[in-house]
Amino acid sequence: MEYIEIQGGIRISRLGLGGWQFAQHGWGETDLKELEGGLRVAIEREINFIDTAPIYGLGESEINLGRMLKGRRDKVVIASKFGMKWDTNNGKVFVEKDSSPKRMEEELNDSLKRLGTDYIDLYQLHWPDGKTDYNHLFDLLERKKEEGKIRAYGVCNYSKDDFSKLTNPERLATNQICYNLIERDPEDELLPYCMELGVPVIVHTALAKGLLSGKYNSGHTFGDNDHRSRDKYFQPDNIEKNLATASRLNEIARETGCLPEQVALKWLLVNDKVASVLVGIKNEKQIKTNVGAFEIAESLVAGL
Repeated sequence: MEYIEIQGGIRISRLGLGGWQFAQHGWGETDLKELEGGLRVAIEREINFIDTAPIYGLGESEINLGRMLKGRRDKVVIASKFGMKWDTNNGKVFVEKDSSPKRMEEELNDSLKRLGTDYIDLYQLHWPDGKTDYNHLFDLLERKKEEGKIRAYGVCNYSKDDFSKLTNPERLATNQICYNLIERDPEDELLPYCMELGVPVIVHTALAKGLLSGKYNSGHTFGDNDHRSRDKYFQPDNIEKNLATASRLNEIARETGCLPEQVALKWLLVNDKVASVLVGIKNEKQIKTNVGAFEIAESLVAGL
């Protein structure tokens, strides 16, 4: 496994584990025993970076991961987030962005309890809400570091414009963004800008919600319990164009004896502007497949 060091002397694996599926919500049918098996194999393969958030299953991802990581806390780097407030009414869930200092403190204490830990290694602002004074917020996060509740803090989904509003952007340990072979806009400005600032980039949605795995076609339908039934990647006005990219990966995979998702991950891993790549899993097989991306020759992805 390859590693990179971020602020606070935190050493994270270049392939990390996304925690949304551990909520058993939004990804169709999932089995906690299979998820736990996948987590065990990930740790065995020396993946130490696990990313979750309170909004994933309204706390369920953190609860399940906390239980599964009991006795193994020293083997992993836990990243979680704040800034998404929810409420329920008549069976419906209402979500709004709220990254106020008050909300951050509430969420931090709740996340620590759910995860069953005294500290979170990397604490991230999930989405900017457009109204919070982030310079003041980050001052407060500095105090949380001093208190030992977090080791470092970063942001998610921050644009170049968001960074321009900060007095000391170099205080941020990371910026987590959506980047893959379909969604390549960050290449133009954001990736070079983060490198210039010295803020490492963590990539989420690396496989475009599974579309780059080669498993889906234009006629595929997802159940109501799978958020991909409403996701932009799979909508009629996008699907054919996106499948063309997936088809190219399938060609490379057939020619080289690897799998399409391994090609897509290798393309990200060879990018020197990418610190770590998060992948979601449902079972042991998927984590073994994803780790196989490190074995692919760089030359195979040079022209993508």
